[in-house]
Amino acid sequence: MGTVFNRIIEMDIDQKIETARALKEEGNKHFKDNQFQKAVAHYVKIFAYVRGLSQSFQGPESLFVSSMQHKLTQLTQQQTAELASLELSANLNLSQCYIKLNDPEKAIKYSTAALQVDSNNVK
Repeated sequence: MGTVFNRIIEMDIDQKIETARALKEEGNKHFKDNQFQKAVAHYVKIFAYVRGLSQSFQGPESLFVSSMQHKLTQLTQQQTAELASLELSANLNLSQCYIKLNDPEKAIKYSTAALQVDSNNVK
């Protein structure tokens, strides 16, 4: 885990966003193939990349956050919007996975987290 952590720390913001996007796409492929546990594994990793960039991105999966806070950087408006979009998607997608896995408690947990990112979201 130390190696992954170090690799994340060394990435710049745009690399972290790109990696989070790639994880989302990989998770989407697994979801479409009804491989929900594999999809979950990819979606959860997104939080390691988006939450370590700003203190405002904290929720149910606080992976790497506390150790990465020292690397706070001024984000552009576009980067901030992209991070919020990725976090929202990860939460919504995890909620859908847990519905498919018949785990309503976790589905509610991630739906609630999605609403914390975007209180007007209707999904």
